[in-house]
Amino acid sequence: MKKLYMSILSIALIAGTAFGQSNTRKEATAKKTQLITDDNTPAVVAGPRGTVLWSDDFSDPGTWTIVNDNSGVPLEWEIGVGLESTGGFPTPAILSTTAANGYAMVDSDGANNTTGTYESNTLTTALPIDLSLDPNVIIQFENQYRRFNDEMTYLVISTDGVTWPALDPATDISAMPNVFRIFDWMNDPNDPSSNQGVSVGNPYTMRINISDVAGGQPQVWVRFHWTGIWGYTWYVDDVEIQTQDEYDLAVLNGYVSHTGTGDEYGRIPADQLNGTMDMGCMVINQGVNDHNNVVATGDNGTFSITGNTAVIAYPDTFSLDENTTHPTLSSGQYTTTFSYASDEQAADSSSSNDEWLRTFEVTDYVYSLDGIGNHPPGYENLTSIGTGTFTDETDGITLYTLYHVENAMTIYGLEVGLSAASVAGAIIAPSLHDTIDVLNDDVFNPIGAGDDYTITQADITNGSVLIPFMNAGSNVSFTLPPGSYYAAVSLYSDGGANDVSVLDDFTVPQPFWSSGINLIGDGTSYTNGTALAIRMVSDPLLGVQEVHELAGINVYPNPTNGILNITAGESGKYQVEVLNILGEVIATDNFTNNLTMDLSAFAAGMYNVRISTADAVAIRAIAVN
Repeated sequence: MKKLYMSILSIALIAGTAFGQSNTRKEATAKKTQLITDDNTPAVVAGPRGTVLWSDDFSDPGTWTIVNDNSGVPLEWEIGVGLESTGGFPTPAILSTTAANGYAMVDSDGANNTTGTYESNTLTTALPIDLSLDPNVIIQFENQYRRFNDEMTYLVISTDGVTWPALDPATDISAMPNVFRIFDWMNDPNDPSSNQGVSVGNPYTMRINISDVAGGQPQVWVRFHWTGIWGYTWYVDDVEIQTQDEYDLAVLNGYVSHTGTGDEYGRIPADQLNGTMDMGCMVINQGVNDHNNVVATGDNGTFSITGNTAVIAYPDTFSLDENTTHPTLSSGQYTTTFSYASDEQAADSSSSNDEWLRTFEVTDYVYSLDGIGNHPPGYENLTSIGTGTFTDETDGITLYTLYHVENAMTIYGLEVGLSAASVAGAIIAPSLHDTIDVLNDDVFNPIGAGDDYTITQADITNGSVLIPFMNAGSNVSFTLPPGSYYAAVSLYSDGGANDVSVLDDFTVPQPFWSSGINLIGDGTSYTNGTALAIRMVSDPLLGVQEVHELAGINVYPNPTNGILNITAGESGKYQVEVLNILGEVIATDNFTNNLTMDLSAFAAGMYNVRISTADAVAIRAIAVN
């Protein structure tokens, strides 16, 4: 079996402890690197940075030369339309600017290499590029990538088309000025993939200064080189060589963490917020000339941070990191804009990389690491994990997500984000775990667990399901004292007949411990470093007796254009709540016999209508058109 993640216990032993860190985030140091990552969003850059000297969009495979040096391993770069990884953990296909006319892919995951032999695959321009008139040049390309363990992605430049270095993941490239590591998350703190080894956008645009080795050269060849043993998938598209801009300062990243440990939660109950936020960003000079009197800012309209430096020369960076106090936050979304100002900002070549956005939501009951549905437009990057991910783990795979509990919290159930590929009839078993147990590969000793829940088509259509903790048909709850816990779900598909997949949010790089998988086949837990959509819910109304007990309720029409009628079989005191797909109550009312509600003000989509009395409840899924 392929171990898709490093064992969480082994990493925890190396790191000391995942949860004993100080309440500050270590500031990334400035580094003399030629990697100058582009843009502030995972959307495509609007327009070229400088003059485009050469470009290739992979619409013609004949412009590239593919070489496979894998000692019999059936793996090589592919160029075509609609290419997708075929391995056990699929990396989403690239959503590049010209994906419709083709792109390149090397699918190590699908090669299933268990030989122990390093794979080495290269993709090289078939013809040389003339840069003789241009001393300062940048190569830009869009890519999508996820790293497993020790594999490495390289960009290599040659001026004779013959002399190419032999590379493996551990090659010392310090004396190779023509070799550049890409997504070098273990060695380069400036790399935006440094926490999880995954591109932080789909696509993610990389820009690398190749002036020292390619500037002014009459013949230049470009090579993409992947090497490793059974990794994931690397996609590349829309390669350009451009003149380097005179002035180009960019905001490289931004983060907001209420825990101070690097975890960035998408939804936080108000009673779990501590009094400070750890916030920060990195600004990098990508242009030829210095920027002077640089001021970096992070501001969401309620609280902010700011810092300054006298000068940022190419290719240096400036890091802003502060613990800042904040006022009491009411329920709602908070979008922090990280930006900069400098003496040369008006001369900057592009405004598209001058900001980085990060959003979190303060809620009443829902605690989620993921921010699915709340990310700024163009940022969201999702995949999923489930019973169809591993051919030998169709039943019993356990997924878990970490939660830091600031104040005692009573959990009544879990909300689980579901992939549209899920099939009705699949079973989810919810549970809560002490972090120490999971770190020791024990997911069979929960501190709280609920009865199995059978997924319905309505749940799949909703995109998520609220699962109350039930024990032998009765509702239960679990109170967690301050500390760190994993919310978990075990998935069962009846041997693959009813697959179920949980959404996995790649948008925000998370620490390695933030989520993970326990594979029942080897009894080992592996880290994921993303945000699996397994959310804790502290809404006590989830603890009402099971949902079908209240009889005689009729909710119509369904779907509705906005007007919704609710009738009861007998007179009584009924409370009505309308919940969105996040489990948040967005409308309430009361009635004795019947009620008409107007939901036309709400966005089209799926909602749950919960009708309850003092001791019973009925829930109806409705669609608003």
